[in-house]
Amino acid sequence: MSKLDRLELAETRKIRIFITGVVIVYMLLSVICAAVSNGASTDTALTFKIILLLISALGTVVAGVIMIKRFYNILFTGDGLVKFAYPVENNAHLNTNLRCGLMWIFSILTIIIAGLWMSDVITQDRVEDFGAGNLFGDLRESFQSNYLSNPDLKAVIAVIILVIALIVVTVNFYMSFIFTLTMAGRICGKYNILQKNGVIFIAGIVMYYIHMIVVAAMSWIENAYSEYWMYQGGYNLFERDWIFVEEIDRPLANILVYGVTAFIMYRISKTILDKKLDI
Repeated sequence: MSKLDRLELAETRKIRIFITGVVIVYMLLSVICAAVSNGASTDTALTFKIILLLISALGTVVAGVIMIKRFYNILFTGDGLVKFAYPVENNAHLNTNLRCGLMWIFSILTIIIAGLWMSDVITQDRVEDFGAGNLFGDLRESFQSNYLSNPDLKAVIAVIILVIALIVVTVNFYMSFIFTLTMAGRICGKYNILQKNGVIFIAGIVMYYIHMIVVAAMSWIENAYSEYWMYQGGYNLFERDWIFVEEIDRPLANILVYGVTAFIMYRISKTILDKKLDI
């Protein structure tokens, strides 16, 4: 497994270094723009900062697309004839792609968040920052202003839960694309369908609507929960701590729903690769 990971990293080394380097440069320029905008009479530097941030975020998308395309190559091109001949189980290629792809994506996200934090420190103006460097401070102030007990501890817990939720949602979205390709490969192999891109497109549409249904259901549940529980019974149960509960309830729901569905998609993909895949 370690050799397979090293092979994957070696084959993507140049493109990873290039895209990650571009993101680092853009985020450094974003920090410079933040410093220039500090006390400036116009918003030009701030506008450039936002543009650079959007381009950097696009680097995360590009990284994900590249790694998903590599998994596509294994299932639908001649690469599969070679890689499925390796002396490992088929699911090893799935695991390697998930590890290397998510590692790259989270590395870029870490660079972006670090750049935003540096921008926040430099500007020292919460009206213009993006909250990356002041998330803990903002939560602590909110909890202190509502006279919560142990506001520092509750702010730390809320930040940790928010970070975990971000990680879980990112993993779920990446796994959704891998799952879609795996299901399309299974359908094409079982029914001898040559128009694989059409099957992938239809499977992608189905997955998109499934995601929309899940999001809509979560929003409906959250609205009903907020109206009935938090504003009618929440204060009676938690007293002032209901502010803290309200801050973490949605991230906790995301961790539960997206975490469970990501695990289910992973297990189905693993089973298809090991037992039901027809190359």
